[in-house]
Amino acid sequence: MNSVGTPKAGVFAEGAAQVAAAGIIAHLRGSEMPGAYAGAGSCYVEFGQGQVGRVDVNFLSGPRPTGRYSGAV
Repeated sequence: MNSVGTPKAGVFAEGAAQVAAAGIIAHLRGSEMPGAYAGAGSCYVEFGQGQVGRVDVNFLSGPRPTGRYSGAV
């Protein structure tokens, strides 16, 4: 895996928001808190001419963000 910069795609904000919302609901209900946000998601990169690549990123799994690029098809 190659090191990558921190992504700014909405998929990561949405994942964090889901965990935050579940935590608020659990707190209000007095139930068990959810696990921490994993920090993982995927971004798609369009290259034109019908080609799209994918980058799977995890920016909380270690000391540095990591990602794997799947080439354009």
